[in-house]
Amino acid sequence: AQPQQPTEGDVVENTVTEPTAAETVEASAKVEAASVAKPVNFIAARNPVVSPETFLMHKVAAMRGSEESRNFIAAATASTDNPGLIPTRQLREVVNGLADNVRASIDSISNGTLPNAGLVFQIPKITQLPNVAVVDELDEVTPVVMESEFINVDVKSFKGNQVMSVELADRSDPLFFSELISNLSSQYARATNAYNSGRIIAGATKTATGYGSDITAAELLAWVSAGAVSVYSNTFKFADAIVVSPAMWGRIMSFNVDGRPIYNALQPQNAAGNAQPRSLRGSVNGIDLWVDTALSGTGDNSMYVINRDAYTWYESPRLELPSRIGDQRCQISSRLKSCARYLASLNLYTVTNIWIRSLIRLNSQFCLY
Repeated sequence: AQPQQPTEGDVVENTVTEPTAAETVEASAKVEAASVAKPVNFIAARNPVVSPETFLMHKVAAMRGSEESRNFIAAATASTDNPGLIPTRQLREVVNGLADNVRASIDSISNGTLPNAGLVFQIPKITQLPNVAVVDELDEVTPVVMESEFINVDVKSFKGNQVMSVELADRSDPLFFSELISNLSSQYARATNAYNSGRIIAGATKTATGYGSDITAAELLAWVSAGAVSVYSNTFKFADAIVVSPAMWGRIMSFNVDGRPIYNALQPQNAAGNAQPRSLRGSVNGIDLWVDTALSGTGDNSMYVINRDAYTWYESPRLELPSRIGDQRCQISSRLKSCARYLASLNLYTVTNIWIRSLIRLNSQFCLY
């Protein structure tokens, strides 16, 4: 039978029966046992072959048929079976007997910081003092004008670099760069020390001492004493450093009385100073000793006595690392200048020649060995 369609005016029941949802059953979480790291213990067999005697003993036993001794002998000689597989190790220690950082001529004088601008800077210097004297009452006081001038200091540059390929820079051990910077710094120290030592020697007034190149202990004592007096007489400052060549350093160490050393005695009765083979520093007759590798020999210009304020070394920061396309350049650069301030504060050693040089601008006088 066909279902009867509702007609207008009939009451229709609007009851909607919702479907029953199926009960959800959650699966229990999978329980896994924690994986415990189990170390693998392995102990290699101890090889009793530790000396020629034990090797011979087990060698004989192996020849007699001992399998255990045969294994020990095989283990002891395994490294000789494949010599091509034994690597050659390179230590990180670098042997370098060429470089040093000795700057005795710079360390023995005063040091300052280079001004941050300009290729020339000036230092004022008093050239004439005012006068003070006894003046009677009502007498006129005659003034003496204090005068000054400027010391012009030209700035110099010291540079060095190392050119390397990009491949070398990328594939090198960092130790290479460390050694590169270290050696550039050492060469910088050597170049600046040689320059400053040359300036000190060239600016000196040299007077003959009458001593030979083989100066004696008594002559050294007399020369140092005269140099100290000369420094104080001309500048009212004390001599506080004696800078010598390596050869003169060796001669000072050899001074002795009846075979007993003077300058490196353990318990000297009359302490004359200290000069030892293990140090480039010491003292000679109460003055600090410096050994300068820029000086040489035991004759002219082999040592000098100086006051620290006689020269000042002005220096800027040193390191600069520019780069270019296609290669790498590690460059060390510094601007600096050594300025003579009290040129009369130097006593220079000479043997036979007499050479007097007067620099009017700096009013200088040196005494050189």
